[in-house]
Amino acid sequence: MDIEAWLKGLGLEVYAEAFAENDVEDTHGLLNRYCEAVDGIVAGYGGHVDKHMGDNVMAVFGAPVAHSDDPERAVRAALDVHKAMAALSEEFGRPLQAHIGVASGQVVASGTGSETHREYTVTGNSVNLASRLQDKARAGETLISQALYDAVAGSAESTPVGEIEVKGFDAPVPVWRLVGLRVDPSAARSGPFVGRRSQKQQFTGMVEECLETGNGQALLVRGEAGIGKTRLVEEFAAAAQAKGLSTHKGLVLDFGVGKGQDAVRSLVRSFLGLVPGSSKAERAASPGRGPGLSL
Repeated sequence: MDIEAWLKGLGLEVYAEAFAENDVEDTHGLLNRYCEAVDGIVAGYGGHVDKHMGDNVMAVFGAPVAHSDDPERAVRAALDVHKAMAALSEEFGRPLQAHIGVASGQVVASGTGSETHREYTVTGNSVNLASRLQDKARAGETLISQALYDAVAGSAESTPVGEIEVKGFDAPVPVWRLVGLRVDPSAARSGPFVGRRSQKQQFTGMVEECLETGNGQALLVRGEAGIGKTRLVEEFAAAAQAKGLSTHKGLVLDFGVGKGQDAVRSLVRSFLGLVPGSSKAERAASPGRGPGLSL
């Protein structure tokens, strides 16, 4: 088997000369480390590794376990895979980059196979589209479908690629290039805040009482996914800022607790003016950092 072609099919863009002198065992070890890294990232975000198709990794978010934020989980996983490639490049002493395609849509999830071999998998146009986008993506690039872009526009930044011809689809499909996560997701929400009069009155009353007494208060906002809890919190912060108060946020995702994104650290970073994903150097240079404070 031609090693260079094998690795390119995997979604890794590897310079040919990097493996000219490598034997099969070294290449096999690299592929195992790659799959180990990708599989760990997918599992960490609550996704499911559907299969390793020879030299490709197919991951699914939303099946067999669904979450309200599966599109964001998939996007975050894609970004982390690219970061993992940088670490693997350093580990193996040669440049490695991934090509990623992500699509969203209806699929059929079921057991597929025969009496002798049966496995759980998903099929559908979105699966085919993700594979085609992966083929179109350049080294270090993630291409996403229109449906996924619509789902994550508030939390992720993307640039339009335009409509491209995709094998298996009758008409060109709109494609976006994933850039990264938004530092302030609320900046993407510019629509008017309609209704919720009683909640807004409660926010105003709490802010005014804090100003009058100098005492803090606690407000718990809870409810089903998609009812507008995040927007309520944003309006609360806006009400406080309108009165001259500063606001600080700590974002804790249910799939990020194991990565050090606990509430206290997240809030302290906000106090110090550090955005999510700040480098070690930026954290060390923070003017508010004191001795013995680990972020």
